[in-house]
Amino acid sequence: MRAIAWMMAVLVLVTLTLDITLVWSARNQLSQAAELALDGAFVEGLNPEDLFRGKSYLDERAGREAASRLAAENIRPELRKTLEFQVDFEQDGNRPRAIAVIQAYVEVVSTKMLGLRGIPVRIHKTRYHVSRYK
Repeated sequence: MRAIAWMMAVLVLVTLTLDITLVWSARNQLSQAAELALDGAFVEGLNPEDLFRGKSYLDERAGREAASRLAAENIRPELRKTLEFQVDFEQDGNRPRAIAVIQAYVEVVSTKMLGLRGIPVRIHKTRYHVSRYK
C-alpha cells in the first residue's frame, strides 16, 4: 500500500514539474514574440523621411499589421491556436510608444486531466522608439 502512495506522489510531482516547465517556456516565448513584434512595428511603421526631419510619426496601420504578423510567426503552433494579440500606439511627434498585450492559453497535463482550457499566460510590453536629434 505504501508503494502505491509513493508512486502517486511521484506522479503528482512529475506532473507539476512538467507543467511549470511548459508554462515557463511559453511565457519566455511569448515575451520574445512581443519584443520582436514591437521592433517590427517600428521598422515597418516609421517613415525614414520624417526621421531625417527630426519627427517620429508612426504609421499605425502598417505597424499594427507587421506586429500581428510577427507575433504569430514567432511562437510555436500549439500556442497560435489560442493567441490573442493587441497593439496600441501613442505618439506626440517626438517619441512614439507602442504597447503590446499578448495572451495565449497553455495546455498542460494537469489542465487536460481536469478538462480545462489551459493556463492563460499574458505578457505586457511597452517600447519607445529610441532616437536622438539635436
